Amino acid sequence: INTERARRLGLVDGDLVEVECIGPTKGEDPCVYHDMAIGNKEKGRVKVTEGLHPETAWIYFASGHKSNLMLHKAQEGIAANWLTPCSVSPYAGGPGKNYSIVKVDKIEEGD
Repeated sequence: INTERARRLGLVDGDLVEVECIGPTKGEDPCVYHDMAIGNKEKGRVKVTEGLHPETAWIYFASGHKSNLMLHKAQEGIAANWLTPCSVSPYAGGPGKNYSIVKVDKIEEGD
């Protein structure tokens, strides 16, 4: 998350957060064909950086896997796919967008 955005949210590097998918929904984007990701929540740790636009958050794609067959390190973090509504390109019929609108809330340690 961007340094300025983290400051506005009261976050520092390493804070535990809950990320919730809040969009886009079918009603907001005609390319979304399945919005079951809406309401899904994932927990992870914040990395504060200047390398992102202040209005975005970024999740590394190879983390947060749920399978016990995966390496422990791959199970840490947030699974981006659980937070991304499925969409289809109206022109090619393939996967559409790979983004979601999320809400980020700090979790107090011990909650």
